[in-house]
Amino acid sequence: MRSRPKDPAAAATVSARGEPASPLLRFLRVRYDCRMPALKNARYERFVQGLAKGLQQRVAYQKAGFHCKSDRVVDAAAPRLAARPEVRARLAELQERNARRNDVTVDSLTAELEAARVKAMKTGQIAAAVAAIMGKAKLHGFLTDRPRSTLRIGDRCVSQATTRNR
Repeated sequence: MRSRPKDPAAAATVSARGEPASPLLRFLRVRYDCRMPALKNARYERFVQGLAKGLQQRVAYQKAGFHCKSDRVVDAAAPRLAARPEVRARLAELQERNARRNDVTVDSLTAELEAARVKAMKTGQIAAAVAAIMGKAKLHGFLTDRPRSTLRIGDRCVSQATTRNR
């Protein structure tokens, strides 16, 4: 079976990278921020807004209006909700907006950490210089923190972080 040729009018409106080809369309997309609308489920949206503000998953889950009988249920349900594709997409969009608003990029963070390292070395603060170097390594994905073990002490979970070389 032969494939039909694409509509030339539709193909002309989008570049190879998926962006609008016309400068006017690019301007309108940036100006009016044509992005994903808020999630249809209001509790999902409140959950994502909480995560975007930096809340832990369990806290965002409870503040979004989800009620659970025990902490174990919350600890299981919050990551399950965070893993949903629409929630992940909306969270990524909100984080991108916040980063764009604050003009924070990996390059700008790297430059700030390098400036801190140089200043620390000049003042003889070796621990601060090492911390800046480790920050740069984590930022670029050379080191990651992940929980090694989780201990349950009363009603609190205590996890010990380990640093894994990549």
